Amino acid sequence: AALPIYSSKTDVFSLGLSFIELCAWKPIDELKLIFDNCRAGKQNAHIRDTETTEFVNMLTEVDPSKRPTCDELLAHPYLS
Repeated sequence: AALPIYSSKTDVFSLGLSFIELCAWKPIDELKLIFDNCRAGKQNAHIRDTETTEFVNMLTEVDPSKRPTCDELLAHPYLS
């Protein structure tokens, strides 16, 4: 079996999971479900507010080519 390829897009996904943990304020079992949804490519329901949910869903997009680059992430209005 081919080994997975890791890149900065992998780091963006991990950042999305960390962001969820910081913003979701949910019990651990609910966080686990949210993380599992991310890994399975399912969009998560409301995490904190609509803007945060959209930002996190962008970071945790299953297809790495659809995730933002680090430069795009830093320029995103959510972080300004």
